[in-house]
Amino acid sequence: MAQDRNNLQEDTFDSIVLAEKAMLAATKLVRIHTQGEYSVLVYLDERNESATAVEIAEHVSLTRPRITQIVSSLEERGYVSRTRDDEDRRKVNVELTDEGRKAVRDQREKAMEGFRGYLERLGDDGEAFIRILHKTIEYFDEKYGVTIK
Repeated sequence: MAQDRNNLQEDTFDSIVLAEKAMLAATKLVRIHTQGEYSVLVYLDERNESATAVEIAEHVSLTRPRITQIVSSLEERGYVSRTRDDEDRRKVNVELTDEGRKAVRDQREKAMEGFRGYLERLGDDGEAFIRILHKTIEYFDEKYGVTIK
């Protein structure tokens, strides 16, 4: 019984390490930006309207100072714009520009090309892999409230 528990712990650890390596490899497909930058771009693209730094920070799980740095970097490249809130001048709204939206689309297309090749390599196991990914997302959402849209 203790041996089974040890094997489960080892298998769990190995699975976490493998998942981390797989995620790192997959994110390299879209990594012309830092992970934080890409997360902000994707959030704004999916939101399809402006957001405050606080809203962005809460959604992408980064600190407000880090969000400020990211937004400044993205603004320099023309991917986002900042405007003062009309109702509360202390708030700054961040909005994705057309150039930013194009950057997200281009990166997603690059990731899709890479993922298509991966699914082809999996062959018949590709459908099972997709089902497992859906179950994984459902599990973490139910267990920890980690909603991924």
